[in-house]
Amino acid sequence: MYFSDSLPKGRVRRNLHEQIAHAIGLQIVRGDYKEGDLLPTEVALADRYRVSRTAVREAFRILAAKGLTNSRPKIGTRVRLRGQWNILDQDVLSWHLEEPVNETFLKSLFELRLLVEPEAAAMAADRRTERHLRSLAQALALMQRSATQDGMVEGILSFHQAVLDASDNPLVRSLGTLIESVLRLSLSWESRLEKFGVDGVFDEIVMSHAGVLDAIHDRNGPMARELITTIIRMSYSDIQASVDRNRAV
Repeated sequence: MYFSDSLPKGRVRRNLHEQIAHAIGLQIVRGDYKEGDLLPTEVALADRYRVSRTAVREAFRILAAKGLTNSRPKIGTRVRLRGQWNILDQDVLSWHLEEPVNETFLKSLFELRLLVEPEAAAMAADRRTERHLRSLAQALALMQRSATQDGMVEGILSFHQAVLDASDNPLVRSLGTLIESVLRLSLSWESRLEKFGVDGVFDEIVMSHAGVLDAIHDRNGPMARELITTIIRMSYSDIQASVDRNRAV
């Protein structure tokens, strides 16, 4: 029987074929199987993982649905070009999370955030209601009272989700799950969040988000946009510095 490997934080796989899809998908993202490569046959993979061919076949269907592979009768299952992957799928993002930092991918994540979140904050300043302000305040309070690194991360996630919600745009709100995945990925790399308890580090993070809340409360769209942009750029700079330090070791 296939023995499950470690899981990304917060992710749970409930059945066997999802475990197989995770193992193969991770190898594809990592580059063990390159674009255009044929994957091993169902028989070979069933033997490797000691599962049924049916489990492997279902795993292939999962990977195909995520755009990673394409199966054809009498040819086999081939890895698709990276540009054809559903890179925004939560599992595909999480598989990137399990790898050493890919700097090109990292830059792309932050470019996406800069495209979406600052404008969402500006819209939120114009359209927010009292309900939206309460949600933002509750998320900020969670950050302020956090006693653990995980608590701070959850507070940050809740705050940025609340900003998207306050934009009062259903298409922007629909990006909430995507932004959460991107945030979890980027926060896992952010070295500042490894410094829980260091004087001033978390205070700085809380104060920067408090400024966003104030700008949205005051209906100051340009300021909300600017502050969110600064938060994102600071996060990217911190992660890039961490990557550079690790490279130098």
